[in-house]
This record gives sequence, structure tokens and C-alpha cells, in this order.
Amino acid sequence: MFEQFRYKVGLTYTRFHFRSGEPDAVRWTGAFSNARRALLLLPEIVTDSASLQYTLDFFAKQFTPSNLLIVGSVDAASRLKFERRAQVVTYAPVDMNAWFLPRSELTQKMKKSTFDVAIDLNLDLALPCAYLCRESNASMRVGFQKIHADTFYNFLIQPQAAGNFAAASRSLTECLRMF
Repeated sequence: MFEQFRYKVGLTYTRFHFRSGEPDAVRWTGAFSNARRALLLLPEIVTDSASLQYTLDFFAKQFTPSNLLIVGSVDAASRLKFERRAQVVTYAPVDMNAWFLPRSELTQKMKKSTFDVAIDLNLDLALPCAYLCRESNASMRVGFQKIHADTFYNFLIQPQAAGNFAAASRSLTECLRMF
């Protein structure tokens, strides 16, 4: 019960922190294909390693290893194979504050460079990943349709089957190929 309260406080703070008057205008034509640097946020809970590996391989083909930053929990990152070397930043529960938001050390690791595109692979709202996606200041912030998604992302993907990561990752890659 107390964790749910802390989560709601963190969500309320985040929505207040990222409030803005006018959203930035984004030219979607070529937004993904012309992107040079990408931030990829791994799901907090990996249920389908094969589909996640397929998605990682898709991004590894699109971006050079030095231009792709992968951020994920220690557990999620340990389950995956990175055939091409990529920059990987992992976090543990101690890297989160009492409101389930990333501590400044984690955000500073991520903000060492700028990003053209940031993709959150969580099907449900994972507050640390959503916060990092928004904090990245990427012009294209991609996420799946979920509650409060409009606070964090400016490009939402509605997966055909709710809760099915395999279908969602296929929808994501097919949609991004159009841009």
C-alpha cells in the first residue's frame, strides 16, 4: 500500500516537472531514418527474450554501436546478448529514489550526450524508464499507448494485442521503418 502511494507521488511530481505549454513541432518525415543517436530503454520485466533480442538487433542495424545507448535494469540487461558492442547503462533499485524516480547520477550518465530518438520498450508504465525517456530531450520519444503516456512520449504505438510483447515489438519496428 505504501509503495503505491510513493509511486503516485512520483508520477504526480513527474507530470508537474515535465509540464509544458506548447509541444515542440516535430517533422516526422525521416525522423527515425535520419536519426543519428538513439536511446533504447529496456523493459523492466523481460518476459519474451527472443522478441526483445529481435528488437535490439533491429536497432543495432540502424545505429552504430557508439550512437546507441541501451539503458535497463541489471536483471533485464543480464538476460540479453549484445553481439555488436553498444553502450549499456544499467541501474539497480538503489539507483532510484523513494518516489521510484532515477537519482541524478543515473540521469547524468544518460545525459552525457544528446539523442535524436528515444524508445521505451515497456508495455506498461515503468516510471523510471518513462522519466528517462522524457529527460533525454530527444525530438522523437516513442512509447506504447498506456495511461499517462502523453506526458512522456510524443509518438505512441498502439499494439494490436495488449500485453503481447512479440506483437508489440513487431508493430514498433514496422512503424519505425515508415519514418
